[in-house]
Amino acid sequence: MKPITIKTADNETLDLLAGHIEELHQKRIGFGEVSYEVEGGKREYFRPSTNASQIAIIQKRERIALEYSANNMYQAYKIDGVKHTVEGVEPFVAILRCYLLSKYGGNTSILLDLS
Repeated sequence: MKPITIKTADNETLDLLAGHIEELHQKRIGFGEVSYEVEGGKREYFRPSTNASQIAIIQKRERIALEYSANNMYQAYKIDGVKHTVEGVEPFVAILRCYLLSKYGGNTSILLDLS
């Protein structure tokens, strides 16, 4: 078990952490791939770091605001909450990192067995 630093974790790890929180981890089929069944028995992958509709659901439900500021920096923060600044990343990743930080109580490094 290695510590995971939310502010520097790659997209696949962020997706897995979010899938764990969303309780999709029991349906994971491989590292970096969280899947779940949808209508008709099809499987859909949970990749909010790159999937606009998935991150939009999290953003709306968790009330996360996103601002762009100078120097390619995004600031994602929970409305009425702590502002987490994420520099030089895509907006989806900033929202996802804010979500994870809020769920893990602001801890930037966590220990979690993702195997």
